[in-house]
Amino acid sequence: MRSTRYGNAVLGIILALMISLPSFADHKKGYQLYSQGDYQGAIKEFQASLEMAPDFWYAQFMIGRCYKKMGNFNQAIAELKKAEAITRDNSQKFTTAYEFADIYYLQKNYNEAINTLNRSKGFAAKTKEKGALSKLLGMCYINMKNFKQAASALEEAARHLPQDYDVISSLGKCYVELDNTDGIIRALSQAVKLRSNDAESIVFLGRAYIKKGDFANAVNVGEQGERIAPRNTKIRFMLGNAYLGVKNYQGAIRSFRVVLEVEPNNGNAMKLLGESYKMLEDFGPAVDYLLRAASFLPDDPAIFDSLGFIYEKNKRFEDALKAYEQAYTLKPNPQYKASIDRINKRLEGAEETPPPPLPS
Repeated sequence: MRSTRYGNAVLGIILALMISLPSFADHKKGYQLYSQGDYQGAIKEFQASLEMAPDFWYAQFMIGRCYKKMGNFNQAIAELKKAEAITRDNSQKFTTAYEFADIYYLQKNYNEAINTLNRSKGFAAKTKEKGALSKLLGMCYINMKNFKQAASALEEAARHLPQDYDVISSLGKCYVELDNTDGIIRALSQAVKLRSNDAESIVFLGRAYIKKGDFANAVNVGEQGERIAPRNTKIRFMLGNAYLGVKNYQGAIRSFRVVLEVEPNNGNAMKLLGESYKMLEDFGPAVDYLLRAASFLPDDPAIFDSLGFIYEKNKRFEDALKAYEQAYTLKPNPQYKASIDRINKRLEGAEETPPPPLPS
């Protein structure tokens, strides 16, 4: 993750600070060159400003920032220490400390970045400053895989920067790692409003709705994703599951077919495509897809249970028994045992007992 993604709030602070700067032409030209990516040229202009005013914090700070942009982190830190020595107010102190933390972040020295940010909290008075601090703190914790601390920091950042897509989407991803379904829905619903083409957030949001049993909202989110990325297999697989939840089996078939067009060896898509046909009682393609799925997912008992059901419905009792026995071998449970007993009785000539009906 690059600092440009997370430093916009601080860049705004720096621009605000320029309003009260001395009227040297050098620093204005320096900032123009910096904005154009000419960091060496910018450094020369800021150095010229410092020759006229050695305690000109902004010029000294921007020299450090230019070195950071050039990837010369050691020199950047050395220049920022000079800036730190001539800070005059809390805003300058915070901006300098944040820049140190951002360098440590880029160096993947997350502990030092966190320590620096925590020490700078007393200097952060403005909403943007507090938001930027919590945002970078959250990113450090994400990279350390400490998602609980990351979520806490990003929740704070979201209070200060409620329209910041990176904050909201990253918070949602933390909730995914923490298996916090309500948090996922809360954060990623906002993320996809802020950026409607965020395919990854759409997938996680749809899955969260499915987990809660809210299939209608899962369909709405999935169809939004379908419009922006019609051949995204994660979106289409999630949407297929959502359609199953609302009993739109034709919709499920369309979605799983797209998955298989892109990923022809996706056993889970084959399985659910077979289940969709089974629910429509279109048993020919149902068996075809379930058998294909079994070749990719030989340890999935549900596949063999579904095959047993279809064979039983079609009075292929020997095949049904083999399928149910395979399901029971993979996962012994009362349902599979009852199916085996029912078929054995039928094969022994007992009065026919119909299989359980399809789910309503």
